[in-house]
Amino acid sequence: MNTIAKADIRQEGMRIGGEVVFTDDVVEVRYPYTDELVGTVPAGTAEHARRAFQVAADYKPALTRYERSEILKRAGELIGERRDHLPDG
Repeated sequence: MNTIAKADIRQEGMRIGGEVVFTDDVVEVRYPYTDELVGTVPAGTAEHARRAFQVAADYKPALTRYERSEILKRAGELIGERRDHLPDG
């Protein structure tokens, strides 16, 4: 059984409006097969959620819906053209 070294434990922040946010309270993330601690994530508060919703509500996209749809359509075409080079899954 492999054990995870303390240095390998990831401490991730949450992202709100492009800012990485850490909190004193964290939620442990465990590997489901061994229950080993592999990392932590911030325990967000109601205020964090309010901030995130406000950022989302205030967001103004730089591209139009049409421009975004054209990008996605082209991405789909490229994936289709390169299907033989993509792994099955």
